[in-house]
Amino acid sequence: TFGTFALGLAARPFGGIIFGYLGDRYSRKKTMMLTMMMMSVPTMLIGLLPTYASIGIAAPILLVTLRIIQGVALGGEFGSSCVYLYESVQKKYRGFFGSLSLTGVGCGLILSSLTILLVESFFTQQEIVAYIWRLPFFVSVVGSLVALYMRKNLMETDDFQTVKSADQLVDNPLFEMFKHHKKTILKLFAIFLTTQISFFVVFFYG
Repeated sequence: TFGTFALGLAARPFGGIIFGYLGDRYSRKKTMMLTMMMMSVPTMLIGLLPTYASIGIAAPILLVTLRIIQGVALGGEFGSSCVYLYESVQKKYRGFFGSLSLTGVGCGLILSSLTILLVESFFTQQEIVAYIWRLPFFVSVVGSLVALYMRKNLMETDDFQTVKSADQLVDNPLFEMFKHHKKTILKLFAIFLTTQISFFVVFFYG
């Protein structure tokens, strides 16, 4: 169980790199549409997965594969949403609005915990293990459809449009980032290393 979770987590930086590049180079909006699709479709497929008793070792292999896809999507989703929120408001509000994505992660964890509480309140452990565990995955599809509809109607941010109109989009954003912002990357890595390690140790292993 922890290994499956860890693989999805390890895939997140790759998602950040891939979709950060795509968002800076082509489109904020389209990137966020793609990450949502890559998160919602595997989530639904996990709910439809056959059991180990039905297809043997293919079941956990498929589960791990879907978790990796979700990890890549989540890595791209978090960075893309932070940038979109940051660029969508006036400069004096950008720090606050840019932090809302992380707040959303916390709210999502609370909602998932409440979902588990509801499931355990209305069904027996045998029913949950047998088939009810699939139900939250299917319910999440409704939220995904709402999110996709909302993102379909998003506009590109003014900052991105301005840079694109001036033909000033960077050819290789990843290279530029490592070339000109090494100190910032190290600082952010140090900050997130401490906070994320403590969070996952307490929240998942505690």
